[in-house]
Amino acid sequence: MKTPLLLVLFLLPAHASFSQIENPLLQAFSDSYTQEALGLYTEAIDALQAVYADDSYELNLRLGWLYYLQGDYPRAQSYYRRAKSLLPYAVEPKLGYLLPTVALGNWTEVEKTAEEILRIDPNNPMAHFRIGQAAYNRQDYENAYKHVEKVVNLYPFDYDSVVLFAWINYQGGNRSRAYTLFQKALLIYPGSESAAEGLKLSGGGK
Repeated sequence: MKTPLLLVLFLLPAHASFSQIENPLLQAFSDSYTQEALGLYTEAIDALQAVYADDSYELNLRLGWLYYLQGDYPRAQSYYRRAKSLLPYAVEPKLGYLLPTVALGNWTEVEKTAEEILRIDPNNPMAHFRIGQAAYNRQDYENAYKHVEKVVNLYPFDYDSVVLFAWINYQGGNRSRAYTLFQKALLIYPGSESAAEGLKLSGGGK
C-alpha cells in the first residue's frame, strides 16, 4: 500500500519544508537586503548581478535603487529605465527613476518623467513636487505654485513641500504668506537653515 502524499509531507522534518528549498533568486534578494542594511551596496549589487535577467522587472528595479544608494546615478538610471520599459504603466519605476535624475540635476528629464506619472496618477504628490521643483529652478514661479500648493494641501506638515512653497511665495512677491510658511517649516524642522534664512529675508512678512 502506498503512503498518501499528504502523510509524507507531514512526516518530512521541519528543515525540509518547501519554504526552505533552495531558490537562488530568493537567496540573492535576501542577501542583497542584508548587505544593504549594513551599507555594503557593492556586495548587495553583486548578489543580484549573479542572478541577473534582463527581463526581470524586480531585479532591474532593485538594482536601480542600489546603484542610486551607491552614488552611481547614470547606472541607476539605466536599470530604472529598463524597469520602466518592462512595465510601462507602473508608477513605481518612474518614481525610482526620478531619484538619480534629480541627483544629476537633469530637471528637463525630471519634469518629463513626472508628467508621465501624472498621466497615469493625476494626484501623485511626488510628481507634483518634482514638477514644482523644476519650475522653481527655471524661475517659473506661477507653475511651481500650482503644483506645490497641491502637495502642501495634501501634506501640510511635510517639510520639503512647505519650505519649497515658502520660497515660491517669497520669489513670487507674497512675503506675508512666505513668512508664515517659513515659520511653519521651522516648526517641522527647527534646524532648517533654509527656513531660517527665508524668515529673515521675508522681514516679518512686510
